[in-house]
Amino acid sequence: MTAPQAKKFRSSLETPRLSLSLYDTTTNNDAEWFSRFLTHPDVTAMMPVSIPINIEMLKAAETMWAITTEFGNGYEGFFTYMIRLKGSEEVVGCVTYRKMSELPDFGYGVLPEYWGKGYATEASAEVLRYLTKEVGLRTIIAETNKGHQGSQNILKKLGFAHDVDIDFPEEEGGPVEMFRYDVKGE
Repeated sequence: MTAPQAKKFRSSLETPRLSLSLYDTTTNNDAEWFSRFLTHPDVTAMMPVSIPINIEMLKAAETMWAITTEFGNGYEGFFTYMIRLKGSEEVVGCVTYRKMSELPDFGYGVLPEYWGKGYATEASAEVLRYLTKEVGLRTIIAETNKGHQGSQNILKKLGFAHDVDIDFPEEEGGPVEMFRYDVKGE
């Protein structure tokens, strides 16, 4: 008896301005970007839970994700697409998908120097299109800090609707709003 094959996500997606490629586990380039992103004070101020991050922790997390998802980045249940401006190797952000519970969790992040340029919305819209039209997902959730109006606006533009408030203890980042994207009936 052979093991079941996991569905592999596409290695790249494109929009008019952006190239999205799966997180590269073979180099340090993407891990270094994540370290810079997750330690930027403007980014950490908006995170629901504050966790100190460094390169070693990211490499350990990458190994854990590969083990817990059985196949690693780009396979059923887990991916991170790195966002690059077309024609550039510079990473400006990422879009993530994790099937950690019954419903898939969707996320995105862009370095503050790229905020307000529409990159998170454009990249996320393409990933959602891919997940709903090509992969066939019907319900996707996303969470954001109540104080992060920019992220809430992006989620609303993408078609997410407010679903429920989740209250974390203050030492864990305070209240979080959960948004749900439901494509049933489309």
